[in-house]
Amino acid sequence: MLSGGLLFALLVVVILISRLYGSYENAIGNREYFNLESNLELAAKNYVDQYNINTDNVVTISSQTLKNYGYISNFIDNKGNECDGYVKVTKIDLVNSYKAFITCGNYKTNDY
Repeated sequence: MLSGGLLFALLVVVILISRLYGSYENAIGNREYFNLESNLELAAKNYVDQYNINTDNVVTISSQTLKNYGYISNFIDNKGNECDGYVKVTKIDLVNSYKAFITCGNYKTNDY
C-alpha cells in the first residue's frame, strides 16, 4: 500500500503531466491558427497588389472577399470548423502592414 506522502507526490506528478500535455496540444492548435492567419495575410497582400488598392487609409478585406476572388479556398481548421475573418491593411512609412483576425470554432484572434 502507498504511503500518504507517496500518493500525494504521485498525484502531483499526474497533474503536472496532464497540464504539460494540455499546453502541448494548445501550442499545436495555436500554430495551426497562426498558419491560417498568415495565409489570410498573404492572400490579402496578393489581392492589394493585383488590384492596386489604395491603402492610404486603413483598409479591411474580408475572408469572404478573398474567397470570392479566388485568393483562398476552403477556409477551415483541422477540426472541420468553417473559419471567418478579415485583414486590416495599414500603411506605415509607405509600406503596407497586414494583420489578420480570424474566428474558427473555439478559437478567436485577440481583438477580433
